Amino acid sequence: MSRPQNNGLVEFIDEKPAMDGSWNCMDLIGFMFDDETTKAWEIWHEKFTRAKASNCPYRNKCRRYARTMAKRSNEPIQLTLV
Repeated sequence: MSRPQNNGLVEFIDEKPAMDGSWNCMDLIGFMFDDETTKAWEIWHEKFTRAKASNCPYRNKCRRYARTMAKRSNEPIQLTLV
């Protein structure tokens, strides 16, 4: 007997949740909390959006970014976040 198919009336608790495009980097948040220029919501949101699009404003001082670039032979990679 095969597994029942979801018909929208009943929620299966063992299904994987759909990806909603969420993204987070704790290093980025730490850098933004320490940065005095990132106190306004608009600036915080703009920097977060840039980092999400692989254009992080703190990549020059981020050890995680440096390790990732060394592992990938300095070739950046853009993952699909949609």
